Amino acid sequence: MDELIVAALVWNQPELMSSDDPSARAFVDAMNLRRFPDEKVPDGPLAVAARAIVAEASGETETAVQLYTELRDSDDDLVRLLGLSLCCWSAVATDRELVDHILAEADRLPDRELRARMATKLITAAFDHRWDEELPDLFARAKEWAPERSMLAALLAQEEFNLLGGPFPHGWAFTPDPLTEYQWILDVAAGAARKALTSEVQRRARAPWRLVITLGARELGPPIAAEMQARWAGAIWLRSQLQEQVAAHLLLSADGASPTNAASAVALWALARGSRDLSDVIGLAEPRFDDASTDLILSQLTRMGPVASRFDPRLVEAALECWDLMSEDQAVRLLDRFQPAGSEHPLDRDIAQLWSLLSVRVPAGWRDRFHRLGDQEASALLATTTPPIAQRMPESAARRLYELGLAGRVSAEGAVLMAALAQRVDADDLVDLEELPAAAVVQIAARTDHPVEDGVLQDAVASLTDQLQAQADDARAGSASLGTYGPAGLLAAGVRTFGEIPKKTREVLTGLATDASVPRHLRYDTTRALAACAREGLIDRGEAVNLYRDIPEAGSEPLWEEYSPALMRAAKTLLGMAAGEVGELIPQALVLSRNPEVRVRMNALEATALGRQHSKDELLESILLGGLFDPSPEVVQTALGAFAEAVPQRSSAQTAVAQRLRELFSIGGRDIRASIAHLVSLDSLPAPIADVAPDIKSEAVGDRSFQVREAVQS
Repeated sequence: MDELIVAALVWNQPELMSSDDPSARAFVDAMNLRRFPDEKVPDGPLAVAARAIVAEASGETETAVQLYTELRDSDDDLVRLLGLSLCCWSAVATDRELVDHILAEADRLPDRELRARMATKLITAAFDHRWDEELPDLFARAKEWAPERSMLAALLAQEEFNLLGGPFPHGWAFTPDPLTEYQWILDVAAGAARKALTSEVQRRARAPWRLVITLGARELGPPIAAEMQARWAGAIWLRSQLQEQVAAHLLLSADGASPTNAASAVALWALARGSRDLSDVIGLAEPRFDDASTDLILSQLTRMGPVASRFDPRLVEAALECWDLMSEDQAVRLLDRFQPAGSEHPLDRDIAQLWSLLSVRVPAGWRDRFHRLGDQEASALLATTTPPIAQRMPESAARRLYELGLAGRVSAEGAVLMAALAQRVDADDLVDLEELPAAAVVQIAARTDHPVEDGVLQDAVASLTDQLQAQADDARAGSASLGTYGPAGLLAAGVRTFGEIPKKTREVLTGLATDASVPRHLRYDTTRALAACAREGLIDRGEAVNLYRDIPEAGSEPLWEEYSPALMRAAKTLLGMAAGEVGELIPQALVLSRNPEVRVRMNALEATALGRQHSKDELLESILLGGLFDPSPEVVQTALGAFAEAVPQRSSAQTAVAQRLRELFSIGGRDIRASIAHLVSLDSLPAPIADVAPDIKSEAVGDRSFQVREAVQS
């Protein structure tokens, strides 16, 4: 039995499976989340352990703890070590003293490698339970006991570097070791992945037009079992890949629908992959969150001791993505944990941005902490605070930030903030616009209430026109083959604010848009700029119609594949609709609204919304209504924005929109919920929408997202 207990301790599944002892098979079944014929398994340590594992996996925590304790209190050394290890491995473990107990027991083991493997079990448990202060000593013990030049020693050195920032490992020569590779754990995970892919192919073959991946509970068990086995084995080096797979299965399965599972999936993803794709993952999971979900994620990413330096960037990234979802207590904890440093390090800039955002979440607590910052630290917020945030910032903090900006050297981007702050604090010494780049002047005119003289704005428009001309000349000469984002959008904002389009600006915009030798990404930006001018009446209808017909969809190809001919066609449709050419463009807008590319569909809905300003054709409302059922949140947002500008006129469309708003608010992400909250808060809503508005507004007032709450209150 001693050999089987050791095999169980190090998770030597092949040895356990080769045994005739039913309790060894039962232990393997339990570790694979399979039930076993309990009545056929004789009593013994492994049988008790198997029953305990099944009990915990089934949610019978008290039973599991009783059985773990029974093993821990045994007089037999190995059985006692098994019980202590299970207590420490358990998800409900809270007693850090278990680490010392297990180390004391391991120190008496005659086999140094077994001692090392017990230490790796403790490393995994300590990381899992966030007992971060224990990790340096545990790594030291494990490395001391691991055989020299073994695979175990090499992977321990690698993980010490990954988690603690220890010495960079070198001397990778080692003999492969099955008990370190743990191929049987990887096989469980790989089998789950293969089954998921096969199921998805079969499902697509049955329903090829459905795009949403669905995984059932049976597919979820194996990846969780693999991750559970790796933690039991102490294979900390398998952590990332197995946690990532569990997170993916949770996010894509029906089992991931609960708030706790959704939050756990995001936390596992962030622990395994860092900030890669974190924004998209949070966007996918957020509709399943409850009020506690974000705090759970952030608590899992809050690490202490030497581990903190490795995981703080992930914590700050997650906090930035969830700034409006976290509790006020959590916001205060983050402000106390992180302070701006005023450096150009990416983490410091993220921390400064987090401080800017949290100023509207906990204004009183934030203000007190802001005034305790030194000037250099406080000045870091000049680069991360936006004009809308500045308008909501506590007045004393806004005044101090403005004074710090005047005393220092402000960037062009910072000048826009300074203009907003000047208005916020009613400053007498306004920003000197004549010294600023043209882009900053236009942004100040378009995004703030800071006064901008006509002559200054006209000079800025002329400067941007020259920049666009130079970019077009470079593109025609071939020297701009890599492509850069041009000033066309800013130029359109400038002329709209100015109220007229200068002759040279008109010539440059139209010349660039109609020249097939100019890369498509530049022509796309310029076409959208012309559409914006046409919408404001700065280009007469006849000229706009001619431009729509003259702008080529083909021509010089851009570097980026996302600038397709279809996207160019959609931008042209936007220009044509702005010119009032609605009738002949409705079929094209309908086709483009079903294009596979998200940006094409967004442009098509924007064009449709413009068309409604010139025509009451019922098909226009139908196209926008279809956008509310689009699988892309960005397209849904575009449709919601269009209906906020002009509600549907047909009673049938009003009823359909009302029903869809109710559905979307219950399943949509926070951006969609905020847009719906804004829409139902408008005046003069038609009866079907007005009927659902009170319920939606009532839910929005208590929404977990600060942005949604603000949208309905505003």
